[in-house]
Amino acid sequence: MPFIQVNAHKFYTSISDVYYNQENKTIEIVMKFFIDDFELALKNKFDKIINLDKANNSSDSLIRLYLNSTFQVKSPKGKHEYTFLGKESDRDYVWLYIEVENYKPKKSITFENRMLTELFEEQSNQINFEYNSTISTYTLNKSNS
Repeated sequence: MPFIQVNAHKFYTSISDVYYNQENKTIEIVMKFFIDDFELALKNKFDKIINLDKANNSSDSLIRLYLNSTFQVKSPKGKHEYTFLGKESDRDYVWLYIEVENYKPKKSITFENRMLTELFEEQSNQINFEYNSTISTYTLNKSNS
């Protein structure tokens, strides 16, 4: 029987589900990353080893700092502040929960997501934006984030 070698292809992607909640006037964002990639980003940025698959609230302040330097929500009137609500993780993934409060719909909204692009040239960050029951999908990478 011949020996067959299979090489797993590593890919670099994140998925963000963004939902406008008309009742609460909030934008609710859930971001999903491969946990090892996100831990590496925090380690490189802050020179600290972080283990996100453990119950560890001390990493929240570092995640907030990283988010503020790599993720923005903007409209024609300027940048919107957001709140990092928390995280969940398992062996493979980490989910970040973010909220923009008191959002009034504008003609346009812009998401800038440069997360992990400082580490991986191939990093892509997909955003699925749901507004008025319509979902629009955008893929951001190092050149168009």
